[in-house]
Amino acid sequence: MVSDFIRVTHPYRFILVLWLSANTLQETHAFLPVLVRTKTVLWNHNLAAVAGGAIPTPGNDALENPFDSNSPNSINESGDNVKMDRAATSSSSQQTPVETSVDAAIMGRYACTRFRRNEAAIAPTTTQGNDSSISTIDTTATVSDPQVVKEAMHCLEMARRAPSGFNAQPYKFILVHSKEKKEALSKYCLGRNANRILDSECTLVCLADKQVGKTLSYYANTILGQNKKSSSTFSKWMVRKTQGLILLFSSGWPIPQFLGIPISFGIRLGVAMVSVLTGRRILVPSLSSAETWSTKNTMLVAMSYMLGCSSRGLATCPMEGYNAGGIRKALGIPRRYAIPLIISTGHDYHIAAAKTNDEPDDVGMSHGSQGRGATTRYPSHEVVFANSFGEAMQSSM
Repeated sequence: MVSDFIRVTHPYRFILVLWLSANTLQETHAFLPVLVRTKTVLWNHNLAAVAGGAIPTPGNDALENPFDSNSPNSINESGDNVKMDRAATSSSSQQTPVETSVDAAIMGRYACTRFRRNEAAIAPTTTQGNDSSISTIDTTATVSDPQVVKEAMHCLEMARRAPSGFNAQPYKFILVHSKEKKEALSKYCLGRNANRILDSECTLVCLADKQVGKTLSYYANTILGQNKKSSSTFSKWMVRKTQGLILLFSSGWPIPQFLGIPISFGIRLGVAMVSVLTGRRILVPSLSSAETWSTKNTMLVAMSYMLGCSSRGLATCPMEGYNAGGIRKALGIPRRYAIPLIISTGHDYHIAAAKTNDEPDDVGMSHGSQGRGATTRYPSHEVVFANSFGEAMQSSM
């Protein structure tokens, strides 16, 4: 693999590589529409339930088509069954069914602070002093519902259609759903994150590949090879150039990390110096570390997964409070992979006394709940600008 790249780094070719400011998100598949595949997501998701809190059980064959005019829960053209401010998202009162469903999935997503265990025969008992939120914690993992795990896996397969730099797909995923592995994983999660893993149906462990260069031969045969069979023609030079660009942008050198890290730093520093010394007359890309590049590609899949789960009535909770070394040990993960995020998935725990499922987390923060609105965001004018930093959007419209 290193010898392959040496051939790419012929002096003249290397200059060409540096000048190529490639679009790191060139894999422009239909991103959001994938989350709402016709007859898979749209028809299996009751939008009225997303807004009202009554979530149908995944896999229920009796679910209605929300776009059937004969259905009592049908969605009209203005999306009346979706409780959100249409004026904030569209200047027109009419929206297509796809737009309505995407809006509902986004507005219906929230970080579930507590999951409902699958063991229906075990009724939770409340502790003394607080009968509205905290219940006795079970230290063993619940037995996962196979149907929910199947739904989560379907959402993950859809999410993998998210774009990645050069379609390199620098990530792996582990869907933890067995009782034994959930208990092993929970031991290395902090605070109530451990309880969320024990109580949820499954947890998605996201892995970012810090040495994507090790997969370049497989990438050329699998990804570029498929393109060659369709309509594109990839010459040997084009394959080498693409592999070289992946190495340049990803910093994922196929060598031991104690060598790869300083080499990556040196190349990034050199490229940055070219930009500074030439006053940016020579345009070169801004490069990231291997972990940063792989993580930002991985997070596109993670967000798509959560929206897919939301569209199918599943609650999710993204978490970062864990010990990565312990998780590697529990799940047998090589050190080559960073662990930027884990996402518990299942059904939310409804607190009967409080008539809500919005239970504060370890620090007392609320994360929103199904059917009760989203958590607060900063005002749009403080976050979203037009044309240049600080310019108000309204003044430019």
